[in-house]
Amino acid sequence: MIPFRIDSGGATYITRAYWINRDGLKSISIYPNKSAKGWTKEKAFAELKKNFSHYYDWKNEASLKKQFNCHARPIPPYS
Repeated sequence: MIPFRIDSGGATYITRAYWINRDGLKSISIYPNKSAKGWTKEKAFAELKKNFSHYYDWKNEASLKKQFNCHARPIPPYS
């Protein structure tokens, strides 16, 4: 199955994202912009929400945010 690609729509911190099926559950796979400056988890999640929350599979935002905060890491040299 080819993941459903989500274009960033002019996002600063995220270049693209894909809805994927992981063991029967929908998941979002996020690719950061490696040249983004001023990165924080809060800014990056706000951008993710702004650009991608209108998709049908955006559900249970609290869980999405918890997972995002668990896995999100700044890309050097922006730490």
